[in-house]
Amino acid sequence: MLWFMATWCPTCVGQAGAIKQISSEYGNKISVLVIDLWAIQNVGKSFKGLNAETMSDLQAFIAKYGSPQWNAALDDDGVAVKYGIYKVDSTVILDSNGKPVFTNLGPSGYEPLKNALVKVMV
Repeated sequence: MLWFMATWCPTCVGQAGAIKQISSEYGNKISVLVIDLWAIQNVGKSFKGLNAETMSDLQAFIAKYGSPQWNAALDDDGVAVKYGIYKVDSTVILDSNGKPVFTNLGPSGYEPLKNALVKVMV
């Protein structure tokens, strides 16, 4: 699961809770990569009054709202563009071959994630 977010994003806190619940239910059957879109390469030093985020910012967010099993990365090489992501708090679920099987632009909540994973896990 790829989750494209920013630490300043209010809906990302709720989405973190949904992903945390999914993570605890599926355990090591899924892997979560949290990708911070607000990297300096994407927004410069600031954008709309919000400073670019660092790996420390992202790790602090995950420590507070997420899970230590989640992987973290700054989107400093345009991964969001490769998956057609242009909104913060978007999620992509990949199958075991790395093919996207679910994409949600914006927050999805628990149920859509769960439904998508059930289809992938069959």
